[in-house]
Amino acid sequence: MTSEHLFRTVLEMQPRDGAASGAAGMTKEEKVKGLLDEITERLPEEFNILEMLGRTEDRSPYTVVAFQECERMNTLTSEMKRSLKELDLGLKGELTISNEMEATMNSLFLDKVPDNWTARAYPSLLPLGAWFADLQLRIKELEGWVTDFTLPMLSGWLDSSTLSPS
Repeated sequence: MTSEHLFRTVLEMQPRDGAASGAAGMTKEEKVKGLLDEITERLPEEFNILEMLGRTEDRSPYTVVAFQECERMNTLTSEMKRSLKELDLGLKGELTISNEMEATMNSLFLDKVPDNWTARAYPSLLPLGAWFADLQLRIKELEGWVTDFTLPMLSGWLDSSTLSPS
């Protein structure tokens, strides 16, 4: 058992209301609502694949990979938006909180990436805050790729001794 797993288990066993946990008077729902609003506000718009297809006639492997990554990112961010909007409605009392919504709420409270996001995302062991910052960097990099579809410049020399002939 790793120390991270042990501390996460202890944290999960702590009382979940703000008064008992000393969270400056914030309840679990208030903390989750604040985080939910922050993530929703910082999520970018989806990539417009049709518009990008119209801008390029080149179907090189680079552009194909860029389109695939945009589609993957759209799948992830649309699931994030959907689940956060659903959870927001549940916290307002406009929807009944489902098991999936409760799991998402618990993950946000514990600074974990929700399972329904992990299933659509790239592999990562980062906690939610660091994972979301990394996601934003990946989206920014991808936006740079698809602005003009030019290959990135290599910043170093690839010696033939570094390339494996297999």
